[in-house]
Amino acid sequence: MLAVATAQHLPDSPEAFRDATLDDIVPYFEELARRPLPRPADVEAWIGDWSRLEELFQDAAYNAEIAYDCDTFDDAKEAAALRFSSEISPRLEPWRVRLGERLVESGFQRGDLETTIRRWKNRIQLFREANVPLVAEEERLS
Repeated sequence: MLAVATAQHLPDSPEAFRDATLDDIVPYFEELARRPLPRPADVEAWIGDWSRLEELFQDAAYNAEIAYDCDTFDDAKEAAALRFSSEISPRLEPWRVRLGERLVESGFQRGDLETTIRRWKNRIQLFREANVPLVAEEERLS
């Protein structure tokens, strides 16, 4: 288990997520989902923390995938890549959508985020919880 699961205390590098499980990562999303956003400055900091969390997670996932691509005979590397792609990432999508809903509902506006907010509105409308296991299975098979 990772030390302190708050977005304000994110790990310094993706290496901290190398052996993470879904249960290790979800608390960071939970903290972001609960964090009060009363002022635009709070939303700004929240977006920064969410972006940093996604960056750390994606880098850890990419590192696992690259390690496996470089050594496809290593069962441990295959398991790590599959853990990220089929066990963790698809199951984070409900949390991502929930955070996207918070962003949209906050009414926060910034010129450079107009397209991002429009994309979140679309992603929220398209999301179906029932698809999460299907995406996980598709990732596992690919």
